[in-house]
Amino acid sequence: MSDFQSDILKLLPTNIPEKNEKNKPRYYTYRLYVYDAKRGDTFMLFKYIFDTTKPDGDWKIYYNNEIFSRTSENMQRVLKNAGYLPTEDIVY
Repeated sequence: MSDFQSDILKLLPTNIPEKNEKNKPRYYTYRLYVYDAKRGDTFMLFKYIFDTTKPDGDWKIYYNNEIFSRTSENMQRVLKNAGYLPTEDIVY
């Protein structure tokens, strides 16, 4: 997951002129989708939100509550202990 986070950091605009800074979005939202070949289905696994108003930026990372509730309570516990939050805000 750290590879995904470092990859999406490359997508954040760094060349916005100072005069346009006030029009820059505060939040950038990225979703990590996974394709399940066995079921022929695509689903969101994680959602990342980056807050640009923090000095070094701030990441909030959410996991797909629907997916992990089907796998096990242990997985949900691991994710919550790692600082992830559940979400039902899933866009396909």
